[in-house]
Amino acid sequence: MRRYLLLVPVILTCSCAAHAGPVEAPSSQGLERAARADLEATVRITNTTAADKTDWPVFLTVWKVFGANLDPDAIHPDGFHVRDAAGREIPHMLRRIPPDFSIGNDEIVVLIPRIAAGEELTLRVTNTRQGGAAGEFDLAGNPNNLLPNGGFERIAKGRPEGYQTTAGRNVEVAGDTAIKRSGEQSLRLRVPVGSEVSLRTVQPVRIRKAGRYHFACWAKTDNVAYNGWGFWNDGGSIAMDPAAFRGRDSIALRGT
Repeated sequence: MRRYLLLVPVILTCSCAAHAGPVEAPSSQGLERAARADLEATVRITNTTAADKTDWPVFLTVWKVFGANLDPDAIHPDGFHVRDAAGREIPHMLRRIPPDFSIGNDEIVVLIPRIAAGEELTLRVTNTRQGGAAGEFDLAGNPNNLLPNGGFERIAKGRPEGYQTTAGRNVEVAGDTAIKRSGEQSLRLRVPVGSEVSLRTVQPVRIRKAGRYHFACWAKTDNVAYNGWGFWNDGGSIAMDPAAFRGRDSIALRGT
């Protein structure tokens, strides 16, 4: 039996911190909530990365913006609005995060047009019955993504550009245009039982001590046996070196 693992985009960025956020992250200096008929919050974002940023993605978890005791039925998925201090709507999108039963876990991704090093911005985030101006944008291809070729758009002879591949016997590494999250393709890893494969960036990703980073990856596993209690074989894992995520050095990926 063969196991399949598809990696769609991977993102590591500096980001804003109204929640812990790899793009390297800005830091949020506070949240103020107001009791209104419509949900409303003021979010303050500070760029602590010591560099000016343009088209900077900031990740705001819904429940961390509006509070933990939200009634999911009171939130309108298409009704988010993000405005700057002058009242201008800022590009944003709702990023659905599993499990799907709670919109509170989802992320409002805000694309900050420009923020200088050390600058603080005040954003007004609301959720109303009136549809917002949310759109879609490519986070993996964003220039602030610290990971090279994050959408795996460039793959030549089984080698994703920017990554070193170590593969066991009969492992297939290729692009997959049929299954993808964004862009034109994803990366397909076909691994026979008993074999393994790993990818490592060719160049080290430089991060700042005490910096804030947001890491995200969309992955799908297929043809992984399930025994009623758990999976016979892990679909794969993402290893972090050095350890991240509160000391965790890997994240298991499991599927059907």
